[in-house]
Amino acid sequence: MEIQELQQIIDKKKEKSKALELKSPLYDLVKIGQRFGKWTVTNEKTKRGNSYYIKCICDCGLSKNILVYDLIREKSIQCLSCSATKRNLKHGQNCHGEITYEYHLWQNLKQKKKLCEGWRDSFELFFKDVGKRPKEGFQLQRKSNSFLLSVSNFLWGHPRLKFFKDIGNQKFGKWSLLEKDLLGNGVRWLCECECGKKDYIPQTNLLNGISKQCKSCAMKGKNPKKHGHSQKSIYKIFYGIKARCYNPKTKCFPHYGGRGITICDKWLGSPASFIDDMGERPSENHSIDRIDVNGPYSPENCKWSLQKQQVQNRRKISDIQSEVMELRKELKKYKDLYGEITEESD
Repeated sequence: MEIQELQQIIDKKKEKSKALELKSPLYDLVKIGQRFGKWTVTNEKTKRGNSYYIKCICDCGLSKNILVYDLIREKSIQCLSCSATKRNLKHGQNCHGEITYEYHLWQNLKQKKKLCEGWRDSFELFFKDVGKRPKEGFQLQRKSNSFLLSVSNFLWGHPRLKFFKDIGNQKFGKWSLLEKDLLGNGVRWLCECECGKKDYIPQTNLLNGISKQCKSCAMKGKNPKKHGHSQKSIYKIFYGIKARCYNPKTKCFPHYGGRGITICDKWLGSPASFIDDMGERPSENHSIDRIDVNGPYSPENCKWSLQKQQVQNRRKISDIQSEVMELRKELKKYKDLYGEITEESD
């Protein structure tokens, strides 16, 4: 009995599967060339899961795969661009339901009574004649302020455009005008100097003669430098040498000026002569090195050296120790002499 029941169940399932195979798909209900609103059906059919899609062409020329169920139930009649255009012309809204700039502008101008009779009564006519705003920031302006906005008396323009004067072909000093600046703040022009530099100059500064050239051209010939090396590192090196030899407040003075290291008279009074004799610094890693460690800073005893070469040219530790021993002996003599004087005084 159990085997017979199982066989009956299997037979029923087979019959159901055959009935499903004989059942025609949903897109067989839609014929090629059939129209649904603005859609025209083609022969390209696709299936995504359990849903059936068919390719349709709108009257505007746009092609898209539409769900067959939406076509049959008339949920989809036209493409999104056609429906958005229709809504914009009627209600001034885009495809997201937001009010467009043109519709908002039409309402404001209508309240201020700046529109002619045809535009005041119909937004469709206003939008057809004016069109969409060309660029963001542009405003609808009148050519003549004595008449209302109409087909012959309107233009799209930047709000600051009316403040620009017709001076594009003129030259102001060394400035040549290239174009108007409608993005920045204020009424200004993009200018090019004779040296090639470009800058934005206010229109009032050009007309009043305040600005005639770029900053670099204006600074030429002013505040001439005596030697031209004050900003260079070689000039700082010279003053560092001078401080080590003659300024007791510096930390390195005991090893230079304290030992009797001096600068020759030629260099001491003229930094330019020091620069002329030593020349330009080969690199940032080079510094002044004395050939004779115990000699002065002079053209015959100085050269440019790297840090490794300077380490090799330093005084030896034995020489320093011998100097320390001599100083200790002299100190002992002074102590003995100081002790004798105290005894005599007593």
